Amino acid sequence: MRAVFHRIDTQHTGEVDARDLTLALRRDPVVATFMHERFKIQEDDDEYVTLQHIFTTIDTKHKEGTIKEAEFEGYFFVHAKTGFSPQTSSH
Repeated sequence: MRAVFHRIDTQHTGEVDARDLTLALRRDPVVATFMHERFKIQEDDDEYVTLQHIFTTIDTKHKEGTIKEAEFEGYFFVHAKTGFSPQTSSH
């Protein structure tokens, strides 16, 4: 989970916003796979998950439009699914 967050946080600030996540989802297959598996994001699904939903779900403490590394890890640690091991090499 930490490796995925670091792939999204390309500026190494310790937090990501919707733009960071959008770019990572489009450019990084590891991030896309990780997020799609956990939020069941499917293009042909009538009830797809929006970035706003992802942010509101993960950013439960601060509601400031960014997700801190601890929030990201905490959310996915609690809601972890087995069988996914993100690559840690850079893209």
